[in-house]
Amino acid sequence: MNAVVDRGVATMNALCTIDPFLTGETFTMADIYVRYVLAVVGIGVRALERDIVGEIEGLGAWAERMAADPISQRVDADLEANRESFFAYVASMNS
Repeated sequence: MNAVVDRGVATMNALCTIDPFLTGETFTMADIYVRYVLAVVGIGVRALERDIVGEIEGLGAWAERMAADPISQRVDADLEANRESFFAYVASMNS
């Protein structure tokens, strides 16, 4: 799994300018996608004891800006409220 994470980190560092958004000055679907993928990725990489946000230049400040956005806060609340049922659904797909 570390090799996959290494490739992902290298790709993000190569493709992202994060100034102020992932691909530059324009907010894109990449920002929305990565914001919520990081929530799921964060769970998986805890087992690897890695700080993915810290490994990608500028991603920490970007994540803070995104978390401060009112729309992000609303989606975060919905994500948290549905976390248990989502992971139960994911687990059922593997059985």
